[in-house]
Amino acid sequence: MLPIDIVLSLMDPNTNHSQIIKQAWNQDVEYFWIGLSMSSSPDYDFGLEKVPALDESDNEPGTLTFPAFLKLATALSRGELVGAAAQEAVEEAALLADAREWNLWYRRILLKSLPKYLPMETIQKELIRLTTE
Repeated sequence: MLPIDIVLSLMDPNTNHSQIIKQAWNQDVEYFWIGLSMSSSPDYDFGLEKVPALDESDNEPGTLTFPAFLKLATALSRGELVGAAAQEAVEEAALLADAREWNLWYRRILLKSLPKYLPMETIQKELIRLTTE
């Protein structure tokens, strides 16, 4: 199970969101939890107002990995990449990514908008249940 699969499932109103969250927890999909945390935590400020979207019709498989994205996001958050250098690094990462994965996962992390698209109440409720059992 990849983070993008979880995101897509959680965006689908017809799926059992509690089951998806439990599955992501049980399979220890660490990258999903890290990305969700980065997107929702005020401790991360990527310093970006705009993040380019990719053309949805682009069906080329991407080569961007979460560790590579995490390195970029961490550098942005620490202020190691700012201004034109930050924008250039983000654009380079986008060009390496799968379009759907970039637009719905990586881009939303950088824009800190991922929680707007996910059932956060359900996620929080399930996490409490899973961590207190």
